[in-house]
Amino acid sequence: FGFAADVTLKNLTFTGAYKTPAGASLHRNGSGSATVTNCVFASNKSTYHGGAVNASGVFQDCLFDANSSATMGGTFYHDQTDGVLQLVGCSFVGNATTANQGRGGAIYQAAGTVRIVDCTFESCVGNGGYTAEGYRAGGAIYAAGGTTTVSNTTFTSCSAPYSGGAIVVGSSGSLEAVRCTFKSCSSSDRGGAVVGGVYRNCVFDSNRSYQGGAAVNLVGAYDCVFTNNSCNGSGIGGAVLHNVASSGTFDGCLFVQNKVTDQ
Repeated sequence: FGFAADVTLKNLTFTGAYKTPAGASLHRNGSGSATVTNCVFASNKSTYHGGAVNASGVFQDCLFDANSSATMGGTFYHDQTDGVLQLVGCSFVGNATTANQGRGGAIYQAAGTVRIVDCTFESCVGNGGYTAEGYRAGGAIYAAGGTTTVSNTTFTSCSAPYSGGAIVVGSSGSLEAVRCTFKSCSSSDRGGAVVGGVYRNCVFDSNRSYQGGAAVNLVGAYDCVFTNNSCNGSGIGGAVLHNVASSGTFDGCLFVQNKVTDQ
């Protein structure tokens, strides 16, 4: 479905679409914004980025299930510098990037503004190897550029083979999460749940990685709870690892039963 002017879509199902290079189900071609309500996007695939959607607009009460792309954003690729993508009450289940350089199993944010409210991300996978910014993948979200805000959202069992089981924030991006929960997310290198960003009133529970069981190199964490997170092998940061020159601020946080297993 391509559009070059404003469109409204309700109660539709998009499944099994395939496109080169981006946006197999919904693609903005020029200007325009999409208002999408109660739609299902399932098993759509692109050869490069945005397995289901390459567009700005408002998506409310939608299900995104098992969509995939090779490199950037298994479901969404957002690159409109003047665009705003709002996701409200949406569910993301089993979305993934599939190539060695894949980043953002559900969402790749390249430019503009992304706002995520009252959503759930479950079992999303961001495959990815070494990039110019380091080992970064982001099982659910890769915020490479622009501005991203996330509120009242849950990330469960999201994973990355390298870093940021749920979220990675790139050097040109910014992300702030408020009242979010990260549970049972994992990565094999660092940041079981997140790499980078600012977090307020968030809960990090039972996440794991090789270094920084829950989080690595945060800009800030305020009134957050870190419980039962773990790292194994390196012995560095059962809950948090901070190893960059820029400072990180931790204020009013609670750390409970985090551990280093050294296995």
